[in-house]
Amino acid sequence: MLAMHTYADTFGAFPPAYTVDANGKPLHSWRTLLLPYCEGAEVFKKLDLSKPWDDPVNAELFEQFTKQTGPAAFRCPSNDIPRGMTAYLAIVTPNSCLRPGEGRRLEDIKDDTSNTVVVIEVPADKAVRWMEPVDADEALMLSIGADRDSRSPHPSGFMVGFCDGSVRLLRNELSAEDRRALITIDARDKVELP
Repeated sequence: MLAMHTYADTFGAFPPAYTVDANGKPLHSWRTLLLPYCEGAEVFKKLDLSKPWDDPVNAELFEQFTKQTGPAAFRCPSNDIPRGMTAYLAIVTPNSCLRPGEGRRLEDIKDDTSNTVVVIEVPADKAVRWMEPVDADEALMLSIGADRDSRSPHPSGFMVGFCDGSVRLLRNELSAEDRRALITIDARDKVELP
């Protein structure tokens, strides 16, 4: 979340959920765009952002960087997922903090920033490759730990990054109504979190 805010300080907005080409095809994830603000500045300089993340040139950099160190910023220390994968996904809906193709300015977020989710930690079986432009939707947010058949990354819940930069554990018992309220940017709703 610190890298997310550093990006926003630099560009005046959060990163897009993913960049797109002239035809609207997804190219690079927000995680790729944050590399200069965590441990990936050198890799970021070598990427060809005009080509998809899995283009041979970019895929080779993905493999090299993943084998070397990480990026550690996109891995939960207690989550047992393969190197190169991440369980940190942005919430991407029409009314969420991150949206496809364009950044969202902080002043456009009308709900309390300490009550507005940007990124969630998903179960290991929902993890994606960290450069891949794939994220979470409302249905995934609602499903995590919601019943005994759906797992959560941690025994009592899942980690979320809020718009104010804080990171907290959301309990599995949190209602669908409250979860929906947390992912909107301007519904003027408030969720009382423990």
